[in-house]
Amino acid sequence: MYGSSLDEARIASYRVASATSVELVKSISVDSACPGTANAYGMTSGFNLALDTAPYYVVDASWSCGMSISVDKTGALDRVVDFWPYTDNSRVHGLALRTVAGKTLLYSADVTGDMVWTHSVNTMTGEATELSRYKLPRAGVGPRHIAAHPTGPYVYVLTESGNTIELFPLDSNSGAVAADITSYKLVPDAMPSRAPRGLKVTLA
Repeated sequence: MYGSSLDEARIASYRVASATSVELVKSISVDSACPGTANAYGMTSGFNLALDTAPYYVVDASWSCGMSISVDKTGALDRVVDFWPYTDNSRVHGLALRTVAGKTLLYSADVTGDMVWTHSVNTMTGEATELSRYKLPRAGVGPRHIAAHPTGPYVYVLTESGNTIELFPLDSNSGAVAADITSYKLVPDAMPSRAPRGLKVTLA
């Protein structure tokens, strides 16, 4: 199990010892892993996901920077092997992975940049390549959490300030987020504009 710290630039790996306990195996610092990308939000480690293909790299988003981290044979974190910048104004607040035709794609929700990013991740090296950065047409809605449909060509994004679920169709060739979106309101117009912090989008 992998955990991020919102107070320090650190990510940790834990062994699940039993149904009710975990043990810290190793934590690594990521404060120097993304040179030149620290912004006003600092360089704390925000969110991470593990690839489901050997050698099981862990991808992490630290607000304005993304990185791939290798693991040892036990699954414990080893070292940062690649990093990629978002923008100076970015605050990536959610990640989603999907494999399409043998290609692993990473989708990032950028709450302050009002963007959804698509990267292709090389599962053998951990290296990520940017495919697209889609700017939402309405400013200030704040894409916060994200989920990729397991089989269909769609990504769903929960907006923090817009109180909506945004549906993004994916490009049929690259798998990147395409421009056209459909928006679904979550609350009546009379409700406060900011979405609850605990609300996330999950696909069953």
